[in-house]
Formats: sequence, structure tokens, C-alpha cells
Amino acid sequence: MARLLRVKEYLMDITNPQVQEYIRNLLPVRQGILAEMERDARERKIPIVSPETAMFLYILMKTQRAGEVLEIGTAIGYSTYWLARGVEDTGGRVTAIEISPGNIAEARENWQRLGMKERVELIEGDAVEVLPTLDREFDCIFLDANKSRYPELFSHCYRLLKPGGLWITDNVLFQGQVVGKDGDEPGIKTRPLVAKLKEFINMLTGHPGLETVIVPVGDGMALSYKRGEGNE
Repeated sequence: MARLLRVKEYLMDITNPQVQEYIRNLLPVRQGILAEMERDARERKIPIVSPETAMFLYILMKTQRAGEVLEIGTAIGYSTYWLARGVEDTGGRVTAIEISPGNIAEARENWQRLGMKERVELIEGDAVEVLPTLDREFDCIFLDANKSRYPELFSHCYRLLKPGGLWITDNVLFQGQVVGKDGDEPGIKTRPLVAKLKEFINMLTGHPGLETVIVPVGDGMALSYKRGEGNE
């Protein structure tokens, strides 16, 4: 019983549920296809960003005046839609990477229905293998792939991000589990993942070329600014 109680201590909402509900209720109402995507994701347990995270991404793209955006981990294309909407004013595009054939087919269909197909370039494959083949820089990178592989992707993301660019990483707080002491993370299966997330967070916050802040939006997002040339 003591072990069970300790596990529950580390499985937490990173924001007060009432506050989160209040914030979510202030968002523009998602209807039609977007509401359908949110409902399907809940019912089928497909990991997509929360509605407030989606709006956060959209506003970041608008204020950043991003043109070229790289998304690593697309799922059914929900977050991709909001990124693509955010770069409409600049005529920008989103390059999205996804490994799951089922997700790929569904994402393509969703973008077609949402009228965003022309703003998205989809690359099929494992990000670890795809990223080294890319030879252009991006204004923004959104990393939302397999959390245990974040450290593997670090150097590739850093290389592909333009100086002055913004790197956004999702799920870095992982239900608050990263705040536990080493060895206290719940569940044998989650311990290696949490350890990798902690390693990745240290890489972000300790890199001399990055300035990073973690914000409690969704499941925790890291915002990393890449210093300009000469300020590394």
C-alpha cells in the first residue's frame, strides 16, 4: 500500500484541474472536423496536444512570424493543423515527420478535409533516420515524438534550428513524474522514459547555445531560443 501511495504522488496534473477547465472553456469552440479529431483521440487514446497547447502553438507561430516549421511526431495531424494555421500569414509551410502508417493515412485525410494539405510536407519514417538527411534550417521546431528518444534527437534538432529560432518540446513534465527523485519514478516501465526526459531537460537547460524555459501548458512544454551567431 505504501508503494501505491508513493506512485500516486508522482502521477499528477501539472496544473490545477479547475484552473485548466477554466482556461479551456475560454478557448474558441472547436467544431466540425477539429471537434471530431479531439473526440476520436480521446476515445482511441491517440496522443495529441491539448486544446490549450494547440492554441499556444498557433500564437507562437503567429508572433514568431515563422516561415519554415519542422514537426517531429505528427500522429493524426491535429497539432500540424494549428502550426500550419499559424504560418498562413507568412505563406509558410510545415514539414512533418511521422513513423506510423496508420497515423500517416489519417493525417493526410484530416489535412485534406481541413484545407491544409498544401501547407504540409509529410516525410514518412523514423525521425532518428530522417533528421540527418535534412539539409535546410527551420524557423521553428516542434518536437512531440517518442519521449524516450528525445536525447537521441537533440543534436539533430539543434543543427536544423536557425539562429534566433524557437524549439518547442512537448510533454517534458510527463504528468509531474520528472520532479521525483532518482529511483522514485512510478512503474518499472516508466522509469527509463522519465530518466531520458530528465537527461533531455538537462541537455536543453545546460546547452550554451540555447536559452530555455519550461511552462506548465498541457503536459509541460519547453521553449528554447537558439542564440544568434557569435553568441554561442
